[in-house]
Amino acid sequence: MVRTYLVNLDGSQERLDISRGQLERAGIEFIRVPAVDGRKSDPRAHPAYHEKRALAFMGCQVSGGELGCYLSHLKAAQMFLDSGEQYAMVLEDDMSVPADLAKMAEELLSWLEKDGRYWDLINIGTDGIKRHTPLCTLQGQDQQRNLTSAHYFPMTTGGLIWSRAGAQNFVNSQHEIFAPVDNYLRFWLTRTNTGLAVWPPLVKARGAQSDIDALGTGSRTAASVEKHFFYNLIRQRWFVLNKLRSYRHLWTARLKRRLSGNSALPVADQIVLPPKISPAE
Repeated sequence: MVRTYLVNLDGSQERLDISRGQLERAGIEFIRVPAVDGRKSDPRAHPAYHEKRALAFMGCQVSGGELGCYLSHLKAAQMFLDSGEQYAMVLEDDMSVPADLAKMAEELLSWLEKDGRYWDLINIGTDGIKRHTPLCTLQGQDQQRNLTSAHYFPMTTGGLIWSRAGAQNFVNSQHEIFAPVDNYLRFWLTRTNTGLAVWPPLVKARGAQSDIDALGTGSRTAASVEKHFFYNLIRQRWFVLNKLRSYRHLWTARLKRRLSGNSALPVADQIVLPPKISPAE
């Protein structure tokens, strides 16, 4: 069973109860990660925040809420590393969990172990996927899904599966925070080409915006963050660089597949899970 963490803001009891019920029905035990609420804090007071690099990279400051969201995911990654486990699933508290989530997670991790490729992070909750290469097929209860190499890593954090090496690399980033966590993950994993994604997603947002996501998006207003004079130009530069990197990875993957003469997708082995266990906070 993949160790599972649920990021939940103190005071969001209803979301916690709904998530607990869904995870219990899926037979998944979880550990709650208290989210960091940074909405009323000044990022410049945090020793890891690098304002100069944020303005150069994003064209604007990181808001207090965005910093809180970043720190929440850092906390989850550090808890995973402290556990000694090899893999961990991190969910935000607004995600809808299917009954076969544990089985599907075990199958894709089993396939990756046999495949032997290096990876840092799997996005299992994206709402869309662009430049990618399918790796294998996962047969779920309701539909087939593909595990893909996400050359243009999705900018969502509702459902993630970390490798131990990936979580360590992410935690190492805490010494210099210069972007919201979703922007940083795209920047890092599009550059290294070590991010994967499942499409269609294994988990989906229930409809209302996650309190964790709202920490970031809800706090970004014209009055709350300083923007660089060349804000639009800087943002466009960041977008173009990521796009070019992702196309380079995509074309390389297609060339390798064509040269190998193997275009058929393998199917992940079916796994029988042990009996359900009661969830624990």
